[in-house]
Amino acid sequence: MIKAVVFDWGGVLVGWRQIFENFATEKQIEYDELMKAFWEFAPDSEIGKFGVDEYYQKVMGSVGLIEMWEEIRNKMPGELKPIKVTFELLKELKQKGKYKLALLTNTQAGLVDDWDKVSGFKFKQYFDLIVDSSVEAVRKPDPEIYQIVCDRLNLKPKECLFIDDLIENIEGAKKVGFATVHFTEPKKGVAEIRCKLKLV
Repeated sequence: MIKAVVFDWGGVLVGWRQIFENFATEKQIEYDELMKAFWEFAPDSEIGKFGVDEYYQKVMGSVGLIEMWEEIRNKMPGELKPIKVTFELLKELKQKGKYKLALLTNTQAGLVDDWDKVSGFKFKQYFDLIVDSSVEAVRKPDPEIYQIVCDRLNLKPKECLFIDDLIENIEGAKKVGFATVHFTEPKKGVAEIRCKLKLV
């Protein structure tokens, strides 16, 4: 029986890729080149080896545009938008009170707190637990971070439903024993979550 629903942040609760697509178009940067730099420096930044400012300095320096780092940094999280259907589900689950709700995210230090402040609706209030890779110094898909979630929720992996947009994180959760939903499209993903939770 599922007793907890564990959400990823970027790509599940908030959309972020459009910000980079728009920025690349506006600045006439190759989007693929920008995303290559984004992923190259993500692992170390997401385990707290350096902060969000230095992360964007490295990303923009890698594409030869170090002078623009503050501009893209201010868009993250300033222009992050909630994925409406997922938040509607999150609010419904919180209201029903049947499941423990957790957030498990790979992100730079402070970014979750920053977005909570600028989002206008204090999204952290919906969660019983937030596990942030930059705080734990371990990131998905390392088995350790999934176990941290279980230990803090006092649940077994099979009692947790994990939702993520990246297949490698889904595979990591499956290996630990989580039930999973690979979130590739908002309406389809929410429908699958509702099905797994028998909310249809």
